[in-house]
Amino acid sequence: MRRNILVASVRRLLDPGEELLDAALMWVRHSFSYAYAALSFVALVIVSILSGFESWPFRLGIGAAGAAIAFTATTDYRVLALTTKGLVLMRAGRVRQVARSIIERPPSTSSMEPVGGTLLTVDWLVDGVVYTL
Repeated sequence: MRRNILVASVRRLLDPGEELLDAALMWVRHSFSYAYAALSFVALVIVSILSGFESWPFRLGIGAAGAAIAFTATTDYRVLALTTKGLVLMRAGRVRQVARSIIERPPSTSSMEPVGGTLLTVDWLVDGVVYTL
């Protein structure tokens, strides 16, 4: 279902007569994402203590929610689409997996290669930027 929504949002942004061959949702994290998330966690735990919340699980929950929000806010989501006219790099939504707007159409000489990953994700180097897929 989510893939169908992603594909439909990409097709909506393409030029007339241009056909979508495939699309992938990718993301890249800011270099200080983990630091921002940790600082948000600590700050919100301190704020919850100063606000008078007595329950440690509640304090930690507030801190974790703030860290998750900071982590999401420092992540850039992109959609890379392969079309009949070549590659298209698009800005994606933070919450829903949809393409929002076209950023650029990389030239056909742009480099794309896998550079690592985990059991669940693969890191790709696309024109000098490492994206997680």
